[in-house]
Amino acid sequence: MISGSAECGKKDADFADGRMTGTIGGGCLEAKVITEARALMIQPEKNAILIKVDLTTEEAEEEGMVCGGILEVFLEKM
Repeated sequence: MISGSAECGKKDADFADGRMTGTIGGGCLEAKVITEARALMIQPEKNAILIKVDLTTEEAEEEGMVCGGILEVFLEKM
């Protein structure tokens, strides 16, 4: 299981079988975190990573992510 958190109080859990609990915002942010969490699960040498998700691009605007900015998301194997 991978635990992810972004911003204060936003958390989710991603499981190897594809199940998820919680959310950290949806849209392209959530998709990026899911992709990175699944990649982390298959890397035995890593237990945690910090990723940056850029929501300042046109792609983020098109997905309705109007808050913008750059988020740092900490992913940790549990």
